[in-house]
Amino acid sequence: MIPEEPVSPAHARLGSEGLARLRARFAETSATISRRVQNEERRQQLHEVAERLNPDSWVTADEVQRGLDEYESVLSALREAVGRRRRRRRSRSAPATSAGKQTGPAVSSEEGEDDSEGSEPD
Repeated sequence: MIPEEPVSPAHARLGSEGLARLRARFAETSATISRRVQNEERRQQLHEVAERLNPDSWVTADEVQRGLDEYESVLSALREAVGRRRRRRRSRSAPATSAGKQTGPAVSSEEGEDDSEGSEPD
């Protein structure tokens, strides 16, 4: 029993930690596609493209090299197709909205409205 012996060309090239990172990113990308893409045909197409990110599908040393060479461009294309940025904007707008609701600006604008309303009827 030799635990250091690689079981696949991907493991030999990436090591346990690198392989685990790529597996996790592949799983996250696949889940995002399933969650966000409503059209079944389009979702299937994107899953087929995402399969290129699966290090467990890289059987030979050449496939590992090709997978690594194409990895960032494939991931970037999928992020663009699925709309990763759209989710980020929503996350950023929530704190900005909370910051805009601080008591300082809200109190001063309410006071200003009260003064205006009080002087208009006169």
